[in-house]
Amino acid sequence: EDKTVIRYPSADLEGDAQRVAKSLGIEFSSVKKSTDVSGVTLIVGADWREGDTYKAAEEDDTLPDTADALSGDKKKCMHVNSAFTF
Repeated sequence: EDKTVIRYPSADLEGDAQRVAKSLGIEFSSVKKSTDVSGVTLIVGADWREGDTYKAAEEDDTLPDTADALSGDKKKCMHVNSAFTF
């Protein structure tokens, strides 16, 4: 899913779904009634970046500091044979 949502199956669980949203910092507009779920269901979307409290991804889509991404560090990069460089 692109966006984080909370789904609930019936009107009697709407309040519970809203409490989950409030406790996680999720906007109430992301709380939706759905017959595809059997209880209050949190669907974590790509906009939930990290941590245990929701914070939508900003326009800047860089990797978080906690990502273990390879950089230009020569110790981590594969050697390229000079015969194959342009």
